[in-house]
Amino acid sequence: MNRNCDIRINKISIVSLTLWLYAIAAVVTDEGSMLMKLARVILIGVFAIYLLLKKEFRNNNYILCMGVFCLIAISSTNWAINKVYANAMGKTLLINLVCMYALFFIVDRKKERIEEVLKALVVAPLFLELRVIVTGGIFAFSSSRKTGNINGNTVGVCAAFAICFAIYFILKGYKVRWFRTMVIANLIVVILSSSRKAILCFLIPLAMIYVFDNRDNIVKNASKIIIVILIGFVGYYALLHVPFLYSMAGHRIESMVAGLFGTDAAVDSSTSTRLNLIQWGIEWFKERMWFGYGIDNYRFVLHSYHSNWSLAYYAHNNYVELLVDVGLIGTIVYYFNYVLMLGSSARNVRKITKQELLFIGILVAIMISEYGLVTYYDKYIQVILLLIWMIIETLKE
Repeated sequence: MNRNCDIRINKISIVSLTLWLYAIAAVVTDEGSMLMKLARVILIGVFAIYLLLKKEFRNNNYILCMGVFCLIAISSTNWAINKVYANAMGKTLLINLVCMYALFFIVDRKKERIEEVLKALVVAPLFLELRVIVTGGIFAFSSSRKTGNINGNTVGVCAAFAICFAIYFILKGYKVRWFRTMVIANLIVVILSSSRKAILCFLIPLAMIYVFDNRDNIVKNASKIIIVILIGFVGYYALLHVPFLYSMAGHRIESMVAGLFGTDAAVDSSTSTRLNLIQWGIEWFKERMWFGYGIDNYRFVLHSYHSNWSLAYYAHNNYVELLVDVGLIGTIVYYFNYVLMLGSSARNVRKITKQELLFIGILVAIMISEYGLVTYYDKYIQVILLLIWMIIETLKE
């Protein structure tokens, strides 16, 4: 055991192996799988060793805020319409919270350990795509949004953020050829996922780097914004008029835009369903505005009002899901960390480099994508949010 508590066997850090195992398991494995359980046990075990050696708990506003949210979610079991759903989700959130604190404690805002997690997250989507190919074939998501337990959006979003993490290392000049290869490989996964959210999830951070890198030159920034808008229009035109791109993702982008502008005739069944789920959710939220119906009870409320809808449905919108489940109070508590991170970024804007700007862009991409995803219990998204928090925190130093 060395002074940094970093156990090594044949020059391989046990801490690094732990971080890699948990990060890859968070992407590739299903909830409740043996590998996910093993990764959690090892993570918490290493954390316990560190805790015994250092004999101190570290104060962490991010974990504190998530702890309050977890407490609200667990307490909502008392007034939940369906206590079984609320109790199960409360346990999931508690497990995630313990793992996030263990991850925070082990990483300890050390840059090299943050980067170990990022390296794992760069390659993990490729293993997930391999699962998809084995289960449903290489074009599994061209006609269906799900194969087995794997959703197309999940695969696409993981690959999109992997592109961003690879670009982080390219900006640092670290193993540039390898990470360029990873960018191309994950871009292929994004295309195969047919996920419109995935496209936004890597384009938004890249656009932020391009536009805001030179923060002192307002004229130059304005011209870059115009260029980004023009590129967006050209890309949208290509998605609609290039047959291969249209069949893979263009028709879904077209439907999303039609839904936003209320053009019902051009909206596909998936977008129409999501719009209904959002509209109904807002109506139910108004009836129990402050504390909601209980965590993970959106699906039960939906089934109560519309019995022909399966209990498998959820809001497909993180904001609406939380508003219905835990009301305005729980939703504000959950998103308080997002506000703190954006606020800290704004206060330290002069210190922000391209690398930090990339992660701020990822945070913005998550917030936008949550219009069509439910992520509050997603272990992968929680890992990314924790990493972003630690990276932004270093700006204060």
